[in-house]
Amino acid sequence: MEYNAVLLAGAESGDLMPEKSRIDYEAFIEINGKAMISYVLEALNNAEKVNQIIVVGPKSKEEFLTVKGADLIVDAKDSIVENIRLGLQILNKEFNSSQLVLLTTSDIPLVTSEAIDSFITDCEQEGEYSGYYPVIPEEVKQTAYPVAESTSVSLQNDIYTGGNLALVRPKLIISSIPLLKRIIDYRKNPLKMSWILGLKFASKLLFGRLSLGEIEAKVSELAGASCSAVVTDYPELGLDVDNSQDLKLIRDLISKE
Repeated sequence: MEYNAVLLAGAESGDLMPEKSRIDYEAFIEINGKAMISYVLEALNNAEKVNQIIVVGPKSKEEFLTVKGADLIVDAKDSIVENIRLGLQILNKEFNSSQLVLLTTSDIPLVTSEAIDSFITDCEQEGEYSGYYPVIPEEVKQTAYPVAESTSVSLQNDIYTGGNLALVRPKLIISSIPLLKRIIDYRKNPLKMSWILGLKFASKLLFGRLSLGEIEAKVSELAGASCSAVVTDYPELGLDVDNSQDLKLIRDLISKE
């Protein structure tokens, strides 16, 4: 089965190196001669399980994005939550689709079509849920990219890093906007993230006694819909560009390919 994708590309470049003075959006910072978003669009277009691709980004880049494989461009707003909402609403309007949608950021240039297809296949094999989110075992990430730093969480049986995409039903996102905003705000702080789930969860996380299954159950309860954490062996799904150090590392890794 194929799924439509919403690619978020509205984040400002911030302090990602001196490019800030001449590149307004993070997605268009160059990595070895290519805009960062080009790598993600290439992976999405080559993925067998991805159909239409909507990019929520600057309308001024519409021609460039269309050439690179985007099917529709939606002008981005200031808020990532609002951009997610916009993308899903336009997706439903243009393609009349209420099925699961692949949500992804544009700052994971190491992602491959194989990684995307594998994640979606794993989701399909998990059973029927309203939302799926990839988690990468720390050992897998360290084996493939030992010098890469990422936010990780020590759980009962393993240490995990979260991915930068999700397979979700639009209805789940639209009905969970306040929860989604808090999750995004705390996404780089595991302890604050656990506070969303309650004091008991924060305490168990602090002492490494929280299980992946407990998190799934609590998130499902808060969202009012079933959600699943999908363990993946593709660390590329979680290697995003958050700062200048990440950018340098990604450039070095891609230059060696």
